[in-house]
Amino acid sequence: MTDEELAAELGITVEELKARDEASHLLNSPDCDEIMLALDRLGWCVRIKSPETPEEATRKWPLNGPTDYCPDWCDPCDVPSKPKPTLVWSSDATKEE
Repeated sequence: MTDEELAAELGITVEELKARDEASHLLNSPDCDEIMLALDRLGWCVRIKSPETPEEATRKWPLNGPTDYCPDWCDPCDVPSKPKPTLVWSSDATKEE
C-alpha cells in the first residue's frame, strides 16, 4: 500500500501520515525512555488505552531499552523472551500488531 493510499484510508494527508510515522518511530526508540523516566520523576504516569476498552488505560508503558530504574507504570524491556509491541496508527486509535 502506498503512502497516498494509506493516508486516504485513514482520512488524513500524506504529510500527516509522515508526521505520525516519525512520532511512532520516536515512541518506539530508546530516546523515548528518557522522556518517560523524566515524566515519572515529575510525578506523571503514562498508561496505554486498549482499543477494545478505550475508557480504561490499563496497559503499562513499554520501555524500549534496558534501564537501572523502571517506574511501576512501565514494563521493562530487559527480559529477552518478552516481545515488544509495535505501535501503529489506525483511523480510530493507536493499536498494537
